Amino acid sequence: MQDNKIIELISHVEIFKTLSNTALESLLSQSQRKIVEKDEIVIRRGVVGKGLLVILSGELKVVIFGNSTNAWDTGVTLNTHQQGDIFGEYSLIDWMPIAATVIANERTEFIEMTISLFACMPSIYGRVKINILEAILAKLRKTYEVEHGLTVSNSHGQLEKESVNCGGRVDFDAIMKICYKSGDDVIVGFVGGVKSLASRDLRSLQARQYKWDNLKHRNGSKISGNWISGSKFLRTIGELSAFPLALRSSIAVPSISNYCDRVDFQSIMRICIDSGDDVIVGFAGGIKSLASRDLPSLQARLYKWDNVKHGSGSKIPGNWIRGSKFLTTIVEAWKNEVGTMHGETRKLIS
Repeated sequence: MQDNKIIELISHVEIFKTLSNTALESLLSQSQRKIVEKDEIVIRRGVVGKGLLVILSGELKVVIFGNSTNAWDTGVTLNTHQQGDIFGEYSLIDWMPIAATVIANERTEFIEMTISLFACMPSIYGRVKINILEAILAKLRKTYEVEHGLTVSNSHGQLEKESVNCGGRVDFDAIMKICYKSGDDVIVGFVGGVKSLASRDLRSLQARQYKWDNLKHRNGSKISGNWISGSKFLRTIGELSAFPLALRSSIAVPSISNYCDRVDFQSIMRICIDSGDDVIVGFAGGIKSLASRDLPSLQARLYKWDNVKHGSGSKIPGNWIRGSKFLTTIVEAWKNEVGTMHGETRKLIS
């Protein structure tokens, strides 16, 4: 794609709309153009974002993987990005680890604009960050209005409450997160229930909106056959993601995950301090194995964790440790090595 065509393409991207052509040309001249092949990993979950990507051609998918030991696990696709879409813009704001893995769905060309590039152009960087924050705010406002059944419907443009039988209406990404977090404490609306959900193709499911509600504090009346428990919804989506339609009836598919998330050492320490025995930490061999490891190796690895009350999938009890026990084992076994911990981690356990 020629540079003038690229300038025209990125000028329509929301976060670049306030930039002049001269500013866009400056960004483009310092950016890197890359090509990846189908199934090539572009960004791995857990790495700190280095900047944003602008897709010139092809398609990227955003995937969350469940149990990595399962050979059939191809992950759950949360979203796809095509020409003109961007990914990674939040890294220009918070420099946090990427929450999902990004993989090429087909041969894809994109531009990479790094944080260091923007740092060399402070006036452009400032305007882009403001545009990103405004886009985030607009999305949050829209989500709030949808979740609470608010619509601009009267002659004065005021928000009025709709009569609804759900706690909210959200997109695919949001309903997956809600189900991961709350499990069977939530239900998802789908006409025809699980059987109907399982008959659909994943792409069409990713493009639609979903009603959801709290099981204990329900809104309005419901036809039970049109609502699915949160964990069942996740398992069904996992089956759709992992297997072609023709194979689903002949292969028994395991749960897509037996944990809520996988995080680094500092994050698991903070989670255990905040939640104590309301969470469990995955560690093969349990406490005895944990206590036998050296601190540097523990600081370098990632940790599965889950909520005790709303746990995901099946677990081998001996491979999971209560949050408070995980903390005390760390402190007791390595109290003479605390000085080697990162400063923030020392603050957490002191």
